Amino acid sequence: MKNWKVVVGLLCLILILLLSGCGKKKTETPPPAEPIFKEDFNTATTEEQFFSPAYRSLPGAPDKPMYFLTGGHVEFSDGHITLGTGGKGGRYTVGQTEQEADTTASGVEPKGIFDLSKPYKISLKVIGVGGTLSKKFQIYVDNN
Repeated sequence: MKNWKVVVGLLCLILILLLSGCGKKKTETPPPAEPIFKEDFNTATTEEQFFSPAYRSLPGAPDKPMYFLTGGHVEFSDGHITLGTGGKGGRYTVGQTEQEADTTASGVEPKGIFDLSKPYKISLKVIGVGGTLSKKFQIYVDNN
């Protein structure tokens, strides 16, 4: 009879521990991922300087610039970039390994440094809009 009470007591203790979560592996929230790329434009001064390897080069390729102007113009002031100055759009690539204009033809292998097979979050801060407000602002993500 005494053994029966001990068994029932142990079973109750096990049940209480299981229901309270004891023995569960605690899941910790992983720390936020570090950005794979960040630009603040603080040291950018001119279009020529920004699109040069002296400003920022591709990883492992010190003679190739990180940025490539593909259309229009950009200007810099106080750590900010202004796209589309002079009535023309401003378009540039980031991390393009081959500086060529036509990179969308079929059969063209990707030539970017970023692995776009993973989910990413793109953040930017727009501090002002000017000119014709019917125009669009787009971020195009492609690795070719």
